Amino acid sequence: MENKDLQVHYQILWEKYLLLGEEALTREEQVARLTAFNSEINSFSSLVHQFMEEMTDQIVSRMGLQNAISDATINDSAFASFYSDQINFYRTWLNNFEQIIDKSANKCTIGLTVRQLLLLLRLAKDMELLPEPQLKPYLRFLQLNVRTPVQEALSYESLRKKYSEFELTTIRQIRQLLERMLRRLNHYQATHTNK
Repeated sequence: MENKDLQVHYQILWEKYLLLGEEALTREEQVARLTAFNSEINSFSSLVHQFMEEMTDQIVSRMGLQNAISDATINDSAFASFYSDQINFYRTWLNNFEQIIDKSANKCTIGLTVRQLLLLLRLAKDMELLPEPQLKPYLRFLQLNVRTPVQEALSYESLRKKYSEFELTTIRQIRQLLERMLRRLNHYQATHTNK
């Protein structure tokens, strides 16, 4: 199993978790969602268990190989190659864990503050560039995939709260950013026209 499977399943788990908090659900719908979510948790737990078994098997096999080599008589050059292979194995093994444990490993840094980012999101929603009627998938996407220069982790609840809060300073900053972008577009157009 690849750790990407775990990452994807983990993200799906979070998306389904967010559905638990939807308002206006009947009691029956709430019970049904809890039951379905428990099933998803069990499935994810099985994947984690399988992943851990595979990682442990790799280490046990590697230890067997190392014991066999330490008992064998091989020249220094062959042992140097073997040792280099062991280092590469451990780097790969640790990277597999890092991609699961380190939540920021696959995040992109965006050179905006959270409020600036949310104002751009609001503009995109108001201009109907984002077709999803609910805001939740977009905030969840930001939480999972984005960090700012000053904030490593973005909280879904914090994003949701700040989304509807306008600050005049942020509006001015985004206006200036959009004006700079427009000037850049004019430059691109002029450059393209001159070709």
